[in-house]
Amino acid sequence: MLSVDDILVTKKCVQHIEFVEEKVTAGSFGNIYYLYSLLLANELKLRRGFEKPRELLFKAFNDNEYAKKYLGSEMQTLLNEVFEPGKSGIKNLKSKIISRFLMDPDKKTAVLDANKKRIIDFCKKVSSLELDIKLLCQTRITDLNEEVIMWLKKANFRQLNIGIESFSQNVLAEIDKKCPKDKMLENLDLLEKYDLHAGMFMILVTPKSSLEDMEETVDETLKR
Repeated sequence: MLSVDDILVTKKCVQHIEFVEEKVTAGSFGNIYYLYSLLLANELKLRRGFEKPRELLFKAFNDNEYAKKYLGSEMQTLLNEVFEPGKSGIKNLKSKIISRFLMDPDKKTAVLDANKKRIIDFCKKVSSLELDIKLLCQTRITDLNEEVIMWLKKANFRQLNIGIESFSQNVLAEIDKKCPKDKMLENLDLLEKYDLHAGMFMILVTPKSSLEDMEETVDETLKR
């Protein structure tokens, strides 16, 4: 007899598969984020021993321009691993295709430009209200430039919490940090220029850190 959990999960599987199948049939699988639903559907169905999603998975990925572009020759291997017991195929597929999509220079520029516009529009609105409150937020260092920082100041922001991680380029490369050290320093200097405090999240030690890496990070942090 199926448990309540079995019934709920099975229902969810069917809903996801119906959604995915409709998109594949309609040939409208152009948006990369539809692949998330496909992968979730497979993940749920595989847990319950279903077989149908395999053909949908292969068809959707083979017909998807983003999958071809960002997975290339790895795609078939990654697809096969989804159905191999003990393999983290779904996790690998998700992380590779989404991370590569987000790091595409054209897509990344468009996303960053959109983020900056939203931030500036928000700050203009808050500034116009003339509220007697101080604000703080958490942001990515790559979302900042001088125009954004200027408007954050006008909107009465006082602190920005930022994941810097390290001031050692060796460590940044080790943890695959996409923002280089010189860009981080440039934006931190701009924050100082506009009297905005940077709350920095740091990683002092990594498996490959040297004493020099640690000293570089500590020394630069203390300057701030």
